[in-house]
Amino acid sequence: MKKRSILSVSDDDLLFDRVREAAPPGCECVLASDCSAALEIARESKPDLVIVALEQGRPSGGLAVGASVPSALASFDSGEGLAAAGDGSAAVSVLVAREALGAEGLCRSLRRLYPRSPLQVVLSAPTLSNAARALPAGFDAVLLDAASPEHLKLELRAAFQRLAREELMCKEREFYSGAVRREENLSSQLLDEFLALKETLAAITAAKRSLETTNRRLERAATRDALSGLLNRQSLFERIRHEMRRADAEEAPLSGILVDIDHFKDINDSYGHLAGDAVIKELGRRMLLHLRKGDYAGRYGGEEFFLVLPGTDRQRASLTAERIRESLVATPFEFGGQLLLVSASFGVAEHQGAESGEGLIERADKAMYRAKQLGRNRVCIDGQD
Repeated sequence: MKKRSILSVSDDDLLFDRVREAAPPGCECVLASDCSAALEIARESKPDLVIVALEQGRPSGGLAVGASVPSALASFDSGEGLAAAGDGSAAVSVLVAREALGAEGLCRSLRRLYPRSPLQVVLSAPTLSNAARALPAGFDAVLLDAASPEHLKLELRAAFQRLAREELMCKEREFYSGAVRREENLSSQLLDEFLALKETLAAITAAKRSLETTNRRLERAATRDALSGLLNRQSLFERIRHEMRRADAEEAPLSGILVDIDHFKDINDSYGHLAGDAVIKELGRRMLLHLRKGDYAGRYGGEEFFLVLPGTDRQRASLTAERIRESLVATPFEFGGQLLLVSASFGVAEHQGAESGEGLIERADKAMYRAKQLGRNRVCIDGQD
């Protein structure tokens, strides 16, 4: 265990001898004749127990004088004592001041010198009434001069018990303070990691959105006709085959409409190919306005378009074609400040079992050519004259 030391401040050698004899084995006892010397010694090495005598000029016998007066070391610590430091590890410092004011000042100086370290400061006085003035200065206990050697040993042991308890409390306080600091550091670290993870997640989310947007653009570029915005030829045929398989499985009707712009070559020749491109783009936009959700429109090639209408027979499909035709002739197309009159011919065909996509398109194409032969700007249905 930790070695203790006793510092005694007194001009009474007998008092110092009695304290040294009463100290537990192995204690180091140091004598200081006045407060200044005591402070110098305390600065060099912190004492564990300080006994401050209230007055100088006591009768011979020091602390044992006045044996008829009851001996007492009145502790102001309400806690229970710990195990006595009687194994040679205790160090006691006994400081004896020459007057009451000196004793109080020394006690305060010691408290200021070691504000956070465990330290027992005991006042030695002739009577309790003499000690009452000095107790508010911060003494831990009062030792009457009349204490017998047995009582002196007991009171020194009690002082070391209080000291040990204070040291234990300091260790516990340091432990819990360290635990709080570690917890605060851990919480701060976790918060930093959480914020970093949150930033990383936000970056990943933003990258995911950007990737999804890019994928949609790539998908659109791969499946859409750049000019009309409709399905390109490859995607159109895939959609036709898919809807035909579904129609066969569900035994539901499916119709297709082939659309061909009338006199499209004349538009290119008269107004230029940019005008023709503008007509194709606007035609695609107007057709989509008359299609339902689940209907599909694609550019078949050049100025030809094909519409896929699931769940629709040829009669209802012809009505859709008629609405589109009317929308084209009702509102002229505008290009470069000029109004272009545009019309189209429509061929309608209904899917027949065990028929390929090419077969459906071929029958719609024949119906469309019949519309051309009949004067253009009209709707013809496959199988009807």
